[in-house]
Amino acid sequence: MKGKHLTEEMVYKVLPIRWDSYDILKTAQRRVYYNVVGATVGDILYITNYAYYKYGWNKEKCISYTLHIIGNYRIGKEYAFKLYCRESAGD
Repeated sequence: MKGKHLTEEMVYKVLPIRWDSYDILKTAQRRVYYNVVGATVGDILYITNYAYYKYGWNKEKCISYTLHIIGNYRIGKEYAFKLYCRESAGD
């Protein structure tokens, strides 16, 4: 897989986890989606939990948001990594 992606270990160190990767993937598997950006489990974990802490959405909405991003090549490519860098910089 090419590009900049996050690992689960990174996410667990930098963000309080509301839903773990198992819970997120179990819920996401109930839907048909395509990971066109090659997002890692770490990317999915980060985006979903970030959405919860940023917007206060429930799990279903956070996962829908994440799947929308990873299913859209135009906006989703390296999205989690760029979001992490932006948040780490304090912007």
